[in-house]
Amino acid sequence: MIKVEGLEFGYDKPLLKGISFEIPAGVIVGIIGPNGSGKSTLLKILGGLIKARGKIEIKARSKFYMPQHLPKSLPADTLEIVLTGNNNPSFYNVEKEEWERARRWLERLEVPIKSYDELSGGQKQKTLFGRALFSEAELLLLDEPFSALDVRSASHAYQILKEYVKQGRTAVVVTHDLGMVSKYVDWVICLGGKEFMSCHIEEFTLPLLNKLYGDEFRVIHHVH
Repeated sequence: MIKVEGLEFGYDKPLLKGISFEIPAGVIVGIIGPNGSGKSTLLKILGGLIKARGKIEIKARSKFYMPQHLPKSLPADTLEIVLTGNNNPSFYNVEKEEWERARRWLERLEVPIKSYDELSGGQKQKTLFGRALFSEAELLLLDEPFSALDVRSASHAYQILKEYVKQGRTAVVVTHDLGMVSKYVDWVICLGGKEFMSCHIEEFTLPLLNKLYGDEFRVIHHVH
């Protein structure tokens, strides 16, 4: 699904160097690392938003990128925003079935149909996540999509994402929440440590984190 060989990127100095990994389809991939380690940059490179040196092969008929920073204001309600995930610029040509499908995503994410500007930060984030799900893209690129959510809501969102990738799709998620990573992610990409690491979640252990980052990271196990 995703194969990267010898990826390099930087401005005044290298930010990403010697990055190589291969990830199968049908998994959730977590990109972790300290601030400034290139997590969001790598996500944008995979989305084709930034050019980098090296070889990148992605077998996906469609991609959808959800940025980290939320729009403060949008002149639409939550249902209309989710509908834009299909890249249709006009609501007038949308079939009734599509409206219903968008409504179901909002129901699953527990988001009311109301003006975007009236939502809390967490509700805005869930609405834009619903937009990503509505796209049915084979590759979702999500930059800290659940950072504004409480533990229960974030766990619920990851469960929905798990179902989404079971259909042969792939989701790449930038996150700082190692507790959620250990519980829901299938594959981990570690940036900004003593060495680059890409591994299956079964290899993602506290000794590995200590090796890569020293005492900078600790896994927090969420109690539900």
